[in-house]
Amino acid sequence: MKIYYDTRKSKLYELQAKAFFTPLMTFLQARPNCTLRELNQQFSEKGFVKYLESCIEVGWIERADRRYQLNLPFYTQEDQQQVAKEAAVQELLQDLLHLSQEELATFLQPFVTCQPETAYLVADDVALGRLQEAGLPGDLQAFSLVTKPDASDLAGYFVANRHLEEPVIYSQLAQLIGDVDEEYYFQQVQWILSRVGKGKAPKANIFYESLLRTGVLTKENQLTIPYLRNLSETTELKTKIMKLNHFEMSVLLGILCENRFKGLFQWFYKEKTIVANKRENN
Repeated sequence: MKIYYDTRKSKLYELQAKAFFTPLMTFLQARPNCTLRELNQQFSEKGFVKYLESCIEVGWIERADRRYQLNLPFYTQEDQQQVAKEAAVQELLQDLLHLSQEELATFLQPFVTCQPETAYLVADDVALGRLQEAGLPGDLQAFSLVTKPDASDLAGYFVANRHLEEPVIYSQLAQLIGDVDEEYYFQQVQWILSRVGKGKAPKANIFYESLLRTGVLTKENQLTIPYLRNLSETTELKTKIMKLNHFEMSVLLGILCENRFKGLFQWFYKEKTIVANKRENN
């Protein structure tokens, strides 16, 4: 069971990170309207009652007439399949597939970074599109839109670092760059990409090697990922996508990832130096 919530709220992150979270949500999903006695029998560990009260306070669990139940929507694979068949989702999907990769990245960025207004739960077998983001705000940023972890997901690696996670899938990156400061890393990467934009070969180091390993650069020093650029004539598309709720949008993004981008859609944003140099060379 996974939860989607407003990640900008630190208290919510702390709650979902606790060991109580998954077993409690699973128990309440299977046993609605249970009593406190039943909960205490199931969760006898110290600190459980306090945790339960915190979940009630943020609205994840409802208590009424001394009974407890989940207060979050729960979506299954069947719900995901139904959403994928909805006319509004299919129509929007066809519109988006007509865009180039660069246009699609530019159009999607404001929507994939939006946070759900209301938290919700999904079953473990539901694969939704989600955004990983790292870098220097307002300057060089790395994004990846994914449905599952990927060893070449540079942004995902730094997201995991922030949460003090060490997933095995990122072990090669961890061995190469370790627990490097995120801001320092992207400062070094910005310098490398600036040289590439000028047609100069960067010096070999761990930062350059990480760009090669994650497929950001080819051995011929070609940048493989799109920039986000300004688009016109997208008002109709924006209107359509804004009618979807967060779950429906995530299902749509998951379809795009799996069918067009093989699970990982990655790009950089606002790398001003390279864009300027490209204009000079044209």
